[in-house]
Amino acid sequence: MTAGAGGLGYFLWTQLPQTSAEGADSQLSSSVTSAALQSSSLVQNEEFALVLVNQEQPWEGSVPVLVEVEGVSVDERIADALRQMLAAAQAEDCSLSLVKGYVSKEEQDAEYEEVVAQYMQQGYSRIKSEAEASLVVQKGGYSEYQTGLAVDFTAETLAEGQDFSSTKEYRWLVRNCVTYGFVLRYPEGKESQTGMTFNPSHFRYVGKTNAERMRALEMTLDEYAAYLARQQGR
Repeated sequence: MTAGAGGLGYFLWTQLPQTSAEGADSQLSSSVTSAALQSSSLVQNEEFALVLVNQEQPWEGSVPVLVEVEGVSVDERIADALRQMLAAAQAEDCSLSLVKGYVSKEEQDAEYEEVVAQYMQQGYSRIKSEAEASLVVQKGGYSEYQTGLAVDFTAETLAEGQDFSSTKEYRWLVRNCVTYGFVLRYPEGKESQTGMTFNPSHFRYVGKTNAERMRALEMTLDEYAAYLARQQGR
């Protein structure tokens, strides 16, 4: 990532209603007190999209039913929302392009081992290399790519050496993604919650209701899943 990416990465959180995550259990900000966001039925209808996969929580589902959107495979249940978002960006002269969607466990393991090998070539031990690699890529079975709910974007006009976070396409995404049920999965400043470094390209479908609520509460999916569990007394 380029050094100048920081301020843009935090845009998602700083441009939103200011609600403390610590106080979320007792009070929601006024922006999320609408009947729609309080409707448990809406959240339940989107429950499939809330599956949490990270370094501590493996993907335990089967291969989703996949369809292709602009050359990448995604869970068929998010295809329409993804197409609508891409069309809306194009209508506003944003040349968004998909570069990654569903990845099998085997392909994910191969990518992980490739990154580990790169660190080992720099003189790191195997243990240190795995620790460093895990900040940017997950092992197979511990990656959202296996769910079919995560996608990576780029800009067709991205120049060589330019970071995606410096583009108007990225800024459009962080402003508009929740309208289509997506969130920036690994925002800057949330590394301790996600276990991953800032990744401006990686967006995750969670459903429109959940995306709007996560934005208002300034929560990552990891934090939001824990918040819902507390609300439900689990």
